[in-house]
Amino acid sequence: MPVVMVAEGGRTGQVAPISRLLRVGRGSEAELRLDDLCVSRLHCSFEHADAEVTLRDLRSLNGTRLNGRRVTYEVLRSGDRIRLGKTVLVYFDDGGELSELFGAQADPVLGPAPNDEETQALGGRQLPPLEPA
Repeated sequence: MPVVMVAEGGRTGQVAPISRLLRVGRGSEAELRLDDLCVSRLHCSFEHADAEVTLRDLRSLNGTRLNGRRVTYEVLRSGDRIRLGKTVLVYFDDGGELSELFGAQADPVLGPAPNDEETQALGGRQLPPLEPA
C-alpha cells in the first residue's frame, strides 16, 4: 500500500497509508494532521486510484511543492518529496520500502509522532538527501 512519511517537521517519523484518499492539513477534517502554522487547514490530498497516486493542492495559501517546484496536481513517483509549509513528506509506492530504509521498525501506521525513544530506535538513520532538480 502506498504511504507518506513525515521526513521534516513537528511529526517527523509519522507514517500514513494512502488507501484511497488521504487529506493533509492542520484542521480536524484532515486524516494526516500537521502541527505547522504555515500549513492550511486542508492543504493537499493524496488519491490512490488506477494503480497510481496523485497529489492535489487544495487551494492552500502557501502552496504545495513537489521536489522543489510548486504544483497543483501531479502523479507521484516513489521517493518524491512534498513540502507543505515547514513540513516535508516523502511518498513511497509501497510501505515495504520504509522497511528497506529503516528496518523492521518502520510499520506504516497512522499514529502520533514518535517519541524520542522511538526515534532513537531507528538508529539515527535518515532518508537519502533530495537530489537537486
